[in-house]
Amino acid sequence: MTTVNIRARFDPSNELERMLVSASTDPDKRQDFVRELLRSAVFAITDGAADIPSGVLNAGDTIRLVSVTLPDLGKAVPIFTASQRVAQVYGEGTPWVSLNSRQLFEIVRPSRIVLNPGLPFGIMWSPDDVEAMLGNLRARTLDRPEQVLLGVPRQEPEDLMFRLRGAFQSVAEVSAAWLAIAKWPDRNETAWFLDVRTTLPPNAIQSIYSRAIQDADLGGMPIDMTVRAADRPPGIGLSVVNR
Repeated sequence: MTTVNIRARFDPSNELERMLVSASTDPDKRQDFVRELLRSAVFAITDGAADIPSGVLNAGDTIRLVSVTLPDLGKAVPIFTASQRVAQVYGEGTPWVSLNSRQLFEIVRPSRIVLNPGLPFGIMWSPDDVEAMLGNLRARTLDRPEQVLLGVPRQEPEDLMFRLRGAFQSVAEVSAAWLAIAKWPDRNETAWFLDVRTTLPPNAIQSIYSRAIQDADLGGMPIDMTVRAADRPPGIGLSVVNR
């Protein structure tokens, strides 16, 4: 995720924009901004072919979203934090549609997304960034044990742990599971790391996990997961299940 901060006038018009401005100068506030973003409506440009007078997308509506080409990065879907921001960049009368950002990310994935292009405060998300915000698991191949550094979270992610415990404690075939913080030096990235011991196949565990973390508060971080046989050594992190 890349934060853009151009020196120009930008008067926040809503809570999402106020949090965006704060997050641009305070890294500790970026996770709070992501949480607010996923609860908020954003505004995307359409090609004008759909007749949606209110600008609000409803079930059954069909639209085509406009993409832009970014130098050296290729195409991206532009979105905005307020309807007036669309007019600031593209002019009055530009057709737009409003929808929840999580819904929009699901629609356009795996595209690159740019928030508030051409405005003083904005963010660019790669396809991997989008998957991370949605909480989707990512495949990892470990060539060397030292490629990932695991540790116990300083503060328990209460919402995420509540959901994981509720999902896995009722599955008798899961004997143990831990949630750790993973540091991936090769990508300079921090993520959650769910380590599961079970007799079930990985696809069954992934199905349980996917249902458990739907709409969970991930603190803006992705989740990686490993599924191992029940007789493997204990993992590192907060105990989700321990039978």
